Amino acid sequence: MFCSKCGKQLDETKVEDFCPYCGNRIKATAGMTQSYSTGFTSASYGQGSYAQGAYTIKKKAPGAVSGLVYGLVGIFLFGIVLGIIAIVMGNSAKKKVREHPELYTGDGMGTAAIVLGIFDIAFFLFVILPVMLSQ
Repeated sequence: MFCSKCGKQLDETKVEDFCPYCGNRIKATAGMTQSYSTGFTSASYGQGSYAQGAYTIKKKAPGAVSGLVYGLVGIFLFGIVLGIIAIVMGNSAKKKVREHPELYTGDGMGTAAIVLGIFDIAFFLFVILPVMLSQ
């Protein structure tokens, strides 16, 4: 088992009140397995059950940051192409966040990528293209 505070592996054969590495309080249970309370959900492993103590660090959804970058760059260069890419990547990022909210963040970045992509396309069609055609 692992300490919930420092993440070091604890010896399951010893029943201790505190983690020897960081001093985090550990409670002994009736089955002589160590348990500790972290506020996370409990999980059952083998003989005893104890609070898992580990948590996942959420990552940005794939496509969230790059979609936002494409949307920003698309304002200045190749708006029609980069705008479409930004919209596709933003939708992909939002879909990942919807499917796995426990693993991914970046819903706002996905929305921003979509909005910037739409702006890129509209700016190209209504400003850049008419200027190009008038010359």
